[in-house]
Amino acid sequence: IDTQSALQNLGIVCITVCLCTQRCGDQITQSPLNVFKKTGENAAIRCSHSILDYNRILWYEQSKQKGMTFLTHMVGDSWIPEEGTPVTLTGSAKSNETCTLKTGKLTLESSAVYFCAVHSWLQHNPLVQDDQ
Repeated sequence: IDTQSALQNLGIVCITVCLCTQRCGDQITQSPLNVFKKTGENAAIRCSHSILDYNRILWYEQSKQKGMTFLTHMVGDSWIPEEGTPVTLTGSAKSNETCTLKTGKLTLESSAVYFCAVHSWLQHNPLVQDDQ
């Protein structure tokens, strides 16, 4: 029996954190690296980065039951909730600031690998033609 199965048999939820750092090296930090909680408790995972002009943080969950799942994301200081996802985001996705993923009450199905990814999000303003 593996460690995660043994912990689940005890009613302990194991959350492992992984970083997605596509071409960004080690400029993304996520903490804590492991979270052990009892069912019914909440958890919080923080993500920050120091990449200029990157202001979007995306959160994912990967489990044996559901595979890879997109959870939610933040653009600048705005959380963009996904319907049916029992998490919230606080903080900011801006460079040198912290975005915190907070779970609802954990269940055994919450045991998974959670990770954040950083993305550049440029808001383009449409060109306005002056007819004068």
